[in-house]
Amino acid sequence: MLKNKIQTAATGALLAMASTSALAAVSVSLSPANPTISPVGANSSTITLVFNADGVASSHQGAVRFDDTQFDVTTVTTVGAGAVCTAPVDEDGTGFVTLTYSQAQASAIPAGAVNVCTFVLDHVGASAGNFPYTFVSLLAEEPVNGDPVANTGNNGNVTVSAGPPTAPTIGYSSTTLNFPAGTAIPQNQDLNVTLTATGGVNGGATSVSCSTSSPGFSVVTGSSACTDTTCATNPLVFRCVSSNAAQTGTATCAATPTNPAGAAVNTTINLNCPAANVAPALAYNPTNGTGITMPQVGQGQTASSSIAVTPSAGSGTSTSTVSGCAFSAVSGATFNVTSGTLTFTGSGTAAQNIGFTCVAPTNGQPDGTATLTCAQTIGGGAPSNVSWPVTCPDGLPVAAPNVTYTPAGGTTITFGAGASVGASVPGSSSVAVDINGGANGGAPAPETTSVSCTATAGFTVSGGSAGPVSAPAPAGTDTTVNVSCTSGASAQAGTLTCVASQVIDGGAPTTTNTTFPLDCAAADVNITSTPGEGAITVTGAPNTSIGSAINLSNSGSASTLTCTATGSVTLGTVPATVPASGSAAVPFTCLTGAPGLNNPGTIQCTTQDLGAEGTLDYTVACIGVADVPVPAINNLGKVLMVVLVIGLGLVGLGARRQ
Repeated sequence: MLKNKIQTAATGALLAMASTSALAAVSVSLSPANPTISPVGANSSTITLVFNADGVASSHQGAVRFDDTQFDVTTVTTVGAGAVCTAPVDEDGTGFVTLTYSQAQASAIPAGAVNVCTFVLDHVGASAGNFPYTFVSLLAEEPVNGDPVANTGNNGNVTVSAGPPTAPTIGYSSTTLNFPAGTAIPQNQDLNVTLTATGGVNGGATSVSCSTSSPGFSVVTGSSACTDTTCATNPLVFRCVSSNAAQTGTATCAATPTNPAGAAVNTTINLNCPAANVAPALAYNPTNGTGITMPQVGQGQTASSSIAVTPSAGSGTSTSTVSGCAFSAVSGATFNVTSGTLTFTGSGTAAQNIGFTCVAPTNGQPDGTATLTCAQTIGGGAPSNVSWPVTCPDGLPVAAPNVTYTPAGGTTITFGAGASVGASVPGSSSVAVDINGGANGGAPAPETTSVSCTATAGFTVSGGSAGPVSAPAPAGTDTTVNVSCTSGASAQAGTLTCVASQVIDGGAPTTTNTTFPLDCAAADVNITSTPGEGAITVTGAPNTSIGSAINLSNSGSASTLTCTATGSVTLGTVPATVPASGSAAVPFTCLTGAPGLNNPGTIQCTTQDLGAEGTLDYTVACIGVADVPVPAINNLGKVLMVVLVIGLGLVGLGARRQ
């Protein structure tokens, strides 16, 4: 409160008419008069509220108010003598934030500028601008009679400027784009990358430009201008053109600050585009609907033919199939389909065959006829039929004999484990070869069939040849093929191939291969111990560790080896295996006993030998042997030895003189 009660503003106006104060006048202002704040949202420097005294007034009061939506008043500090400054609340309900103050002294405040209080403005608004402030409720009076003194407020503006621009930093929603697989070739596949702009203020700007030189890829939308935190073009669009192969590439995005100008920041976008999933198209040879005539063979014999199916323009994992092949409208011959479902996947171009046969009618009879129909399915589409009319010519009046194998081709022949590496092991079965049938046309050259069987390395064939046998050939075994395996340290697989060669009228032979898989087991483990299993005697100086060893040789496959010892025996480093066709030493030491006494011990070794050598037990007798004493020579003996030496010398001298 003021020292003297100040009347209301109306009373003050009347008192101002009194002659004693008619010429008195004071004012209040801020220093600086027009404060500035930069950037938006910052604080002002310290502002001082100044009372411009006239040397008459001894007290004054008032308030200064600011736009409450733009400013908070903080850090209010009273600095003037007799002054009281009150920090305002954030909102007084009138749209203003108001700082109130008063100052009173016993005598007139000396003329001149008097600092009352200091404060700071905190800009809480969202934008730049000029925002006025005003002084209100201003009063002043002189000390003698409390006469009012005219008090004027010097209003002004608070200027808030945006501050310098900061270019935004650009982020990318993804730097690796995995495009989906296309369903056609070519096909555009687009993926978006969303830009984020952070940290940009006051019109700060960054331009973004993306490009790629990778084949199969392009940037559909690759440029954007970003101001503050907003990008004008968003998202960016990248494209892959699907093909029948997977594609990889990169795009480079340059983010270049333009306000203020700065160096570009490059970001690599990795591009991955899988092969398109396109089912292959199928081409047939002969083409769909074309008539097929089977090869002419001897009557009653089987003719074989096929239709080649070649895929093209496929990609990825999509498939096309040919299935359900069957003959219909059959007449005059027996027809059979020998192939199952054909499946073609992705970009593969290998042809597959629809196989089929017919049994030739008797010579002179009408040809056999039928229609072959198959269901073709391309990708996920509905099946459609493809078909061919097929003719089976009547058989030739002449045919070479047929060949029958027992067991039938494709049967696996197995071989047990040999006793040792290199041992010969017979097969689980032999193959009986029967060359039979055929028709002799009466020409000078007969119709013949011969068979020759061979096997891959590691196997030996006996009885592998038969023929040539002329038609007509009676049924019965012409040769029995036996196969043996040479056992190895590991299992072996092989093939027995029998080639049947048929000749008509002395012409070029027609050959047919029949195969039998061969499966030969690895040789058994075959261990021999030196010394043999049982008692081992080791001698040496009494109470001494004596070294020795057991040698295990193996003529079979490799074996594991473990050994243990008890009593006086200590094992050295025992090998973990006994190698195939090799050997391993089991080193040991034993501690001898007193002279003539046995300090016993045992050794047990375990191998994978399926026989008695699977477990080898040894009892070790470790016997101490005392040194044999050598008799000493007494004096008489020494004399006799000297005489003997002299005598021998004289005899030798006499012999030389003679």
